[in-house]
Amino acid sequence: MESSQPQSSQPQSPQQQSIQRTFVKDGRKFEINAQKFDNGMFVSISEGSPKLGPISVSLASNTGTEPVSTVVIPSRDPTCAFFMRMASGQISSRLNGIAIISVSVLYDLTLQISKALLEDIIEMIRYEKK
Repeated sequence: MESSQPQSSQPQSPQQQSIQRTFVKDGRKFEINAQKFDNGMFVSISEGSPKLGPISVSLASNTGTEPVSTVVIPSRDPTCAFFMRMASGQISSRLNGIAIISVSVLYDLTLQISKALLEDIIEMIRYEKK
């Protein structure tokens, strides 16, 4: 009896890579999963079990102005909503592409956690670009 494995008709791009990290702050643990593509990145941040949550999308501008951002699925937590827009905007600007971010948390984000999470993600991108 043969088992078939799904096969891709095209080879995986050398720029496409998966990045996984654990972030701990103030007794809270977040899993950061990022999928990098030639033209951008998808970042999922989950506290507790991995879930999709509110989603924000940003597209870098070729004119050097602020990225164009939109919320696809809104967050009830204003700090989380602000964090998602900031994170997707920063990622899209740094990669000069598209950034999609999803955040699923058990409790509202504090300003301190949001700031530290954003710094960690930016550092992750800076390290991965090398």
